[in-house]
Amino acid sequence: MEAVRLPGTDLDVSMLVLGGNMLGSRLDRDSSFAVLDAYAQAGGSMIDTAAVYADWLPDTEAGCSERTIGRWLRARPSSPMLVTTKGGHPDLSRPHQPRLDGPSLRHDVEQSLERMGLDRLALWFTHRDDPALSVQEIIESVEALRDEGLLRWYGVSNWSTSRVAQVLEMRSAGAAPGFVATQAAFAAAAPRPDGWAADLTAADGPMLDLHQASHLTLFAYSAQAKGWFDGAVGATDTYDTPANRHARDVVRSVAAEAGVEPGQVALAALLELDLPLRLVVGCSTPARLRQSAGALALRLTPEQSRRVQGVLPAVPGVRTASARP
Repeated sequence: MEAVRLPGTDLDVSMLVLGGNMLGSRLDRDSSFAVLDAYAQAGGSMIDTAAVYADWLPDTEAGCSERTIGRWLRARPSSPMLVTTKGGHPDLSRPHQPRLDGPSLRHDVEQSLERMGLDRLALWFTHRDDPALSVQEIIESVEALRDEGLLRWYGVSNWSTSRVAQVLEMRSAGAAPGFVATQAAFAAAAPRPDGWAADLTAADGPMLDLHQASHLTLFAYSAQAKGWFDGAVGATDTYDTPANRHARDVVRSVAAEAGVEPGQVALAALLELDLPLRLVVGCSTPARLRQSAGALALRLTPEQSRRVQGVLPAVPGVRTASARP
C-alpha cells in the first residue's frame, strides 16, 4: 500500500485511508488495535476519524474513535501514521444547530489534539457546512487555527460543489493556502435520495468535474457502498435501486471472471478513474482490511474496465482510465 504525495501538501498518503467510525464502539479496544495494526502492516499511512464518532451510540465513551486512535498511537510510538479528523459537527442533542463559528471550531480542534495526544493535526476537515455563514467567514476561522500551528492542512466535508468552488477561488487569491481536499460519499453505487441524511453530500458529476479540473483531492467516504457489492444486508436501505442492482450484477460478473471479491472490483474501478482520489474504507476485521487492500493490486482487463466503468454513477466527464501511482 504505497503512500503517494497528496497534491499541494507535504503529506504522503496511501490510496486507501482507514475509516475510524467503528473504532472504540462497534470494535472494542483489542479489535480496534487489531485492525489498526493490520492497516499499518499493510503499509497504510492515514486514519480518518471525527470528533463525533461514535457519540450517537448509547453507553459509548464520548469521542471513542479519537480516544482509541490516541491510545493506539501512544502504544505504537514509532508509528509514522497520520490522522485526519473532522470537527464542527452539530451537537447531537441539537442536530439542527450548526457549529461552524470560530469558537466551536477551535474547541473541536483542541479537543481532538488532546484526545489523540498530538501537537498538530496533519489534515483536518469541517464535518458539515452552514450555508447561513459565508464561505469566507468559515475559511478565515480555519486559517487562523492553521496560522497558530494547530493544523498543517485542511479541507471541507459534505459541502456543495458551489461552496467548494468558492473556497478554490479564495485559494487562487491567496486567502486559503491551507485548503487541499474535500470529503463526500463516492462509490461504484450511488446512495438513494431517501436513504441518505439530508446533511450528507454524495459526489455527483459537477463535483467530480471540479475536482478533476482543479486537481483537488476527494476523500471518498463510503467508498465500499457499505458492502453493497459483497451482499451486506445493511447496505440495502441506502443503495437498493434498479441502477445499483444492475451495477452489482456487472461487478459480480467481472469479479467471478477475475477470481476476486466483488468489493475489490468496485474499489479497483474507482482507482482507475482519472481523479485525485483517496478511498476511505471502514473495516471491521483484519481479514476485511486485507481484502480491501487487495483492490490495489487488482488490474482489470480493458474490456472488464469498460464494463465496470460503464455502470459507475456520476462520472461521464472523468471516465479516462489512468495509470495508478
